[in-house]
Amino acid sequence: MLTLLLVLVLTAHGSEQAVVEPAPPTEVEPAVDDRDSWPPEAWLDALDQRAESLPGIRYAARRTTVRPSREGQSTELHERWRFILLGERFRIDYFGDTARQITSNGTVLVDYVPANRKAIAFQLDRMDPDERASLVQRILERVAVPGFRVGRAEGVTWTFGEADPWQGRPVVVLEGAGRDDSRLRHVVDRERLALLSSEIHDGDQVVLRTEARDLREIHPGVWFPHEVHLRAPDRGGDVRVTMHLTKVAVLTDSPEELFETILDPSIPIEERTR
Repeated sequence: MLTLLLVLVLTAHGSEQAVVEPAPPTEVEPAVDDRDSWPPEAWLDALDQRAESLPGIRYAARRTTVRPSREGQSTELHERWRFILLGERFRIDYFGDTARQITSNGTVLVDYVPANRKAIAFQLDRMDPDERASLVQRILERVAVPGFRVGRAEGVTWTFGEADPWQGRPVVVLEGAGRDDSRLRHVVDRERLALLSSEIHDGDQVVLRTEARDLREIHPGVWFPHEVHLRAPDRGGDVRVTMHLTKVAVLTDSPEELFETILDPSIPIEERTR
């Protein structure tokens, strides 16, 4: 089954940070002449290069998940978090059903749940590189902004699909076919180089739809969604997820203490290297 590599960006805490405020909306940059000769893979790479060009980013997120049941009723889960990412350092302040704080200065990652009065400190510099990468990926996936970066799914052959304007925007449609009868479909804003929608298909069934809305230019040439909608089939009907993003800003610097968890001496800390 193909996996769609969806991605992230961040929020601020109370400390002072060097922030690049979003520039006022500008006219769409003129299409680059050689884009007409780009293969599909070049469009995917360009999307990720735009995201990776940022030195750092922050945001506050509010996510609502509506999950249907067989009885015709539905349940709603409301989550909020603040996230900041700067190089290899990051911080997450989560305000869901259970408050949680995760900080990483690139050497030590601390996971603290106040309700448990206990913290776990992962010594990243002493971990196996693959285990360290897996740990960080699992954490960041939970606060990722779907579609800001797409990545390259392995074993996929990419072609161009028929491209009709998307809400008045000129687009490029990228269609990927996997070896296991799975397919991907990305709709990309041709001039802004921003992902507008994605679909993951398993045979004839759509297993995930993602749509980005309210895109704003947060840095010259970098467009970031401030609202994201996801829909996935489930037994009782479609699961619907809506993310609203605020306080989005590009960072160039931030104090080191922002990426460290300061705990009361009475809080036990369990150290791990795996």
